[in-house]
Amino acid sequence: MKIQHEYPLQKLAEALIGFLRLAATEKKNHRFLNEIAMETIRKLSLGKDTTISTKELFPKLFPGHHESQASSLLANTWKSFPKFHEEIRSRLIEYAVNECGMDVYPWIEKLDSDGGAGNLVKYRLIAIEIDRAKVKGPNPYRNKIKHDIEYVAVQDFMPTFIGKLLFGQSNEVVGAKKWIMVFTPFLQIIFYVIMIFSLILLLKDESLTSISFYYVAILIGAIWFLVDKVNRFNRFTEDRIIMASDYFMSWDETSILQEIVTVNDEKGNFLHKKVQLTKYVGVCPLCSSQVELAKGEPDFSRRIIGRCKESPREHIFSFDRITKLGSNIGLLKC
Repeated sequence: MKIQHEYPLQKLAEALIGFLRLAATEKKNHRFLNEIAMETIRKLSLGKDTTISTKELFPKLFPGHHESQASSLLANTWKSFPKFHEEIRSRLIEYAVNECGMDVYPWIEKLDSDGGAGNLVKYRLIAIEIDRAKVKGPNPYRNKIKHDIEYVAVQDFMPTFIGKLLFGQSNEVVGAKKWIMVFTPFLQIIFYVIMIFSLILLLKDESLTSISFYYVAILIGAIWFLVDKVNRFNRFTEDRIIMASDYFMSWDETSILQEIVTVNDEKGNFLHKKVQLTKYVGVCPLCSSQVELAKGEPDFSRRIIGRCKESPREHIFSFDRITKLGSNIGLLKC
């Protein structure tokens, strides 16, 4: 990778902060990047050297830890950066080109010390050149359709073990494997139907005085789960997109979608269908907070809508999975 040393650091830092705002996560690597960018802007405003030492970075990333742990904790974080870079590189490049009009993308590098007391490891913001010919263009619907918000896909989320096992590293299933997504809920529906039928046979000859409320509670629960599975099965096969099952999302992950995607070749000819896990986010045009997708109920039945994390009841937006655009559907307008 070729580094440009003369690119304006202010623009690099602002682009990196804008990209990270879409992720809006407190994950360690994201915070690391954000602090480097923020500190770079602060030092530029004061006319200071823009390299950032471990001593300056450590208190912001690891509050409450003793400074004697600074080198080891930051070194452990840095070890994960090559993999992290590969995971977000393509989206960071697309953001830099399509949203910021840049021919480089922002990243950070580590400047190792020569050792000895007072010689601290430092980090700095750098610009890495981009081959624009290989970069995917901006959303083609952006200038064709009036909208209030644009959503982008983020892939740095953590599925559960079951999700990883089924969807793999690419978070998608193709071929015969994708039919598991259809037949598994269908088998669950059959299971609950058999359970309900068995419980009804078990209870039909019972009187009100001898009836087992334990079995009645199980029957009510089975009916509830059956209705839920049928509704979910119908929504997935008809709408082609639903909120992902809790079986596939880690406990700290939200707003992951499970969608059926049609894959075409360069000429638009059909190739195959796939089922994928995706997370879409946007920036609220009203307050600049992150917008995540959620179920539309109760006001917008059978719809997936965008809800602002800071005002999820008032700042709400439609979501179209084809155009990745949305309009304000709340009472408060832009």
